[in-house]
Amino acid sequence: MLAAWRDIAILILVIEALFFSVLVLVLTLLLAGMVRRADAALRDLLHSGQAHVASIAAHTDEISREQVVKPVVRLHAAHAGARAFLRSLAKSISFSQ
Repeated sequence: MLAAWRDIAILILVIEALFFSVLVLVLTLLLAGMVRRADAALRDLLHSGQAHVASIAAHTDEISREQVVKPVVRLHAAHAGARAFLRSLAKSISFSQ
């Protein structure tokens, strides 16, 4: 009688082990699929982000060159020209006296 109960318990444990093994396998496959989809979505997001960063860098470079560098260079050139003119004027005034 005890041997029959032992055999039934072993059968129940085997069925339970098979059930949980299949459950772990299914969950692992689902997780692998989710990871693949997340990887694809993140790659698309990163490519889009890189494109936006490149566009912003190009616009920033153009704006800085047009609105910052050129006016500073022009101002420096005007300042250098005015300084040379005043130096020349000061020399001509000092020679005439």
